[in-house]
Amino acid sequence: MPNPTKALQALSQQLDEGHDIDVIASNLGKSVLAVRQQIARLRKRIEAGHIRPAPLPIEKAAGTLRVYLAGFDVFRIDAVDHGAYLKGLCREEGFLGMYPFDNEAPSNLGPAEKAAWICRANIDAIRSADMVMANLNDFRGLGEPDSGTAFEVGFAAALGKPMGVSLRRSSAC
Repeated sequence: MPNPTKALQALSQQLDEGHDIDVIASNLGKSVLAVRQQIARLRKRIEAGHIRPAPLPIEKAAGTLRVYLAGFDVFRIDAVDHGAYLKGLCREEGFLGMYPFDNEAPSNLGPAEKAAWICRANIDAIRSADMVMANLNDFRGLGEPDSGTAFEVGFAAALGKPMGVSLRRSSAC
């Protein structure tokens, strides 16, 4: 299936961005009539199967698996940077990484309210994820993963989410 010409690509991009025909005509330096004719030709080529339009951003997002990144990594000094690193690894593999710090709790909350807000936000993120990757390495002692991560893994399991786990073998076992 041949690719569309550069002119058709430019037209498609402007249509995908939601521009009106008169704005597209102005941007392309063409008359409104010429743009309408070009759109008609584009539709015919798409309907005939001669070209395949590029997927819309929402179509790309819908086709990308969402991975919730659970773990005590949120307690690292460089937690935000580390989360960006983990999300980058996901992106390299074609996934959308979802890190607990993607949403920030409102600053006006007290400690108990903030904890409840974070819990709800993480539960919502797990529900919206297609799978969970969890860091279950020792956190508060030998053989003891982070309790919050353990909860997230259990919650994801109860929802039937597929999971991957990072677990280093302890030298004391």
